[in-house]
Amino acid sequence: MGCPAITFGIGTRALTKTALTLFATRDDRLDTGQRVTHLVVRHQFRVAQRLTLDVPEKRSHCR
Repeated sequence: MGCPAITFGIGTRALTKTALTLFATRDDRLDTGQRVTHLVVRHQFRVAQRLTLDVPEKRSHCR
C-alpha cells in the first residue's frame, strides 16, 4: 500500500457574490499515483439562484 490520501486547497470570496476554490487531492493508497485538481467557481445571481462551475483535472498511472 502507498501513502494515505491528502487533500489541500485555498479559496476566496473577494469577488462580490462569487466564491473561488482551488483544491487538490493526492491519493496513492492503491499505488496508482492518482492526482485530482479542481477549480470551483460559485456565483450567486439571486437569493435562490446560483451557478457552480467545477473544472477538474485527473492524472494517474497504472502499474
